[in-house]
Amino acid sequence: GQKDSNNSDILRKLMDQIVDVGQRADLKRLGEEELSKEYGEFRHYLTERTIYNKRQRAAGKEALDWPLCLTSSSMSETRRQELSKEKMISKLLYSIQAFTYSCCSESSDCRRLLHNKPVDTSSIYSKFGVGKAVIENNLLLLPRAELSVDGGFQPFDGRLGKTRYMGLALMAAASPVAKEIVQLCIPFPSSSDSSQSDSVFDFDADDDSRTKRAPVAYPLLCSHILTHTAGALIAV
Repeated sequence: GQKDSNNSDILRKLMDQIVDVGQRADLKRLGEEELSKEYGEFRHYLTERTIYNKRQRAAGKEALDWPLCLTSSSMSETRRQELSKEKMISKLLYSIQAFTYSCCSESSDCRRLLHNKPVDTSSIYSKFGVGKAVIENNLLLLPRAELSVDGGFQPFDGRLGKTRYMGLALMAAASPVAKEIVQLCIPFPSSSDSSQSDSVFDFDADDDSRTKRAPVAYPLLCSHILTHTAGALIAV
């Protein structure tokens, strides 16, 4: 109903903001010329827009926004919706990547402080929401749930623990497209005769084969494996 629609709009705006902040940071760090050579994973639509519009300008034609730049002919409404879904999933994966990096950053900062001497261990545990650290403070363990705290349903607190709010939002966003997320993150063949080039999206094969496409997600060993693992876990 109306509530579900409002929640979807909020999640979309959250993902748009995460992608926009990341792109502006990369532009400031690399400059437009360098960034356009390699936008990185989960931004295939920017790569395609850049490549196809270079061809458009070389042919003396006007540059087009994505996805119109992918075809020289008119695009059906069904095709537009398929590509819109593809872009949304790409932004969701980018947001999962940002979430993964945030968790890694917080845990790295916590370990750094624990390695300092002298160290107030209990204060750092409380600040980051860590239960304890083992293996010479290199492995952080989150606390067990206690019935005395939120009825045992929310055991995580502190800087690291509070990343769960973003995790919960991403789980809600991934739920309708869980199949596609899992297949993109951990690309197991869906059947014995599946090929690596098979698309996880419901595109018309003849239509899609005429256009060379950039991958939505990189092959597992060419990507940030922890992001792919987190994405698959969030989706299931």
